[in-house]
Amino acid sequence: MSRRTCLEQIEREPMMVVEQQEKIEFTGIEWDTSGPAGCRLRAVPAHDGTVWNAVEYDAGASRTAWCSRSHYGVVLEGQLTFEFEDGGEISASAWEGYLIPGNRPHRGRNRGAERARAMMIDLPDAAS
Repeated sequence: MSRRTCLEQIEREPMMVVEQQEKIEFTGIEWDTSGPAGCRLRAVPAHDGTVWNAVEYDAGASRTAWCSRSHYGVVLEGQLTFEFEDGGEISASAWEGYLIPGNRPHRGRNRGAERARAMMIDLPDAAS
């Protein structure tokens, strides 16, 4: 998508409006390792209903459960692949962003030989 097309789309579609500044603090947040082996995250809820996540997937690690939340994110190191329950997938490498729709159940995996790290923002449910 060209920059012009992207800007035109932004002007047409309603966006989430930030109404209050907030610093998202990850310092002091312990890694949550209760998920599948090799997957961990630090999650920080924000006042606007989003949840900010620092995520790490060891080489070969993957989520087993399907997720139905929408996400924005950027891969900082390595590569992540998101598989969709209805078929298909997308992959993002270091310094590439991704948008995952909540209406398509999905799960992440690291098919690479090194750890993958990303920042991911979970969007509030549409019903919120």
